[in-house]
Amino acid sequence: MHANSSKGLLEYSNARKREQPASGMAAITENLSNLNVVNEDVKMHRYGVNVTGVKQVLKSKVSTLPQAEERDVKNLLEKYKDSIEKLKTKCKDILSLNGNDPGIDLIYDDIFILRYVLSKKNNLKKAEEAIRVCCKWRADPEIREQVLKPVADNTWTEAPVYQSFCKHMCFGVLGSQVDGGCLFYLRDGLGFPNTVFESLKRDEFLKIGFQSREYIYRWCDYETRRLGRLVKAIFILDMDKVKLSKLSDSRVQKCYAELGEFSENNNPQMVDKYLVVNAPSFIPWFISFVRPLFPRSMMDKFDVFPNNPALGKSQFSKKWINLDYLPDYLGGKFPSTDLPKELTGELIQRGDGGLSKIYLGRRTRKYCEVMTPSKGKINYKFALVGSDAYLTATFHKDPTQVDEDHESPDQVEIQKQLKISAENGVYSGAWEVPRSGVLIVELSNAHSRFTGRTLKWAMDFETVDT
Repeated sequence: MHANSSKGLLEYSNARKREQPASGMAAITENLSNLNVVNEDVKMHRYGVNVTGVKQVLKSKVSTLPQAEERDVKNLLEKYKDSIEKLKTKCKDILSLNGNDPGIDLIYDDIFILRYVLSKKNNLKKAEEAIRVCCKWRADPEIREQVLKPVADNTWTEAPVYQSFCKHMCFGVLGSQVDGGCLFYLRDGLGFPNTVFESLKRDEFLKIGFQSREYIYRWCDYETRRLGRLVKAIFILDMDKVKLSKLSDSRVQKCYAELGEFSENNNPQMVDKYLVVNAPSFIPWFISFVRPLFPRSMMDKFDVFPNNPALGKSQFSKKWINLDYLPDYLGGKFPSTDLPKELTGELIQRGDGGLSKIYLGRRTRKYCEVMTPSKGKINYKFALVGSDAYLTATFHKDPTQVDEDHESPDQVEIQKQLKISAENGVYSGAWEVPRSGVLIVELSNAHSRFTGRTLKWAMDFETVDT
């Protein structure tokens, strides 16, 4: 996915900053007049500039769009104004945590609160709980710096962890809906989702998930405010070439489930549908199998689309999707040969990505070594294919003194025994070594009476400038 580069702030955020009153509740109340557009000169929002095929509808054409009345923001604000006012009073303390930085912060106004009223079906207790979770999360300094800011300044897709993610998962944005809503594609058949934890820690996987949702939410929120229409995203989950062996394993499923719970609180009214296309016969079974892991409201949006007719030939697509940029393999008009590389599988890593394999039989220990020519550091990466194992690292200045038990009189403990688990993804980092010698890593499966483990690993020496 390519988020575009832009040197300005969002237009409505700039306007909001200029019009801020002195009151401490400035971020809470937004006049309905801010939904009006002065003219029909439409400037592409920062989230769609570098996405192929995004078309923005003119405000004068909004009344001709599907569900025009149901999604009219002014009508919705009027219908739920009493609930919105009650929530503004109940949540006054938490809404005041807004940092008022238009480059990072959302606008905590009537539209913001409306999303929660709709998502929680006007249950004000549940809406308040969700608002509090969201505002507290967004106010966290680490979240602001590590998650929100990179999305706001469009650098999140440049981060090494994002590039590593793209080596395993085939996903991205192409085209748009007829109202300018985001179309997000996931093509698991072209990727290897179950190898992602060979490159990423579990927290890094979740971080990319948070940022992806922040990106889509901001896209939809911008268009919602520009048009005065509730604009949402559609996820297209392409199952072509997906086999049972390539279905997301429990680690990936649990991360997706956590992201689903996250969106319940942080991204209300963001997704219209999850369309499952090119589905093998076992997909309905798989969806029913994982359904208990996910929020009910999320699973209710899943729709397994029939393979015949193709998505692009359906009445649904003709009504909701800009077919000029729907890929031809889905029945649209956009040539597959022109797809952005993140949707072709070109970025997917084949093989083990430079990692060596080692098999730990039951009740066994094995050792990995790397020579160190001088003072420096050892960059390491260990990824279990399944279950768990124990890791210990020691440094020996004289390799000739290392005995058959991989010990020496002057050994230094670099890493105390550590349990590494496939559940938590890759274990990576760097160990400092004081001088020339050898670093030995012990990998132990001695605790397992019945099963072995496969582990992938890499270690490289790097000189440290002194």
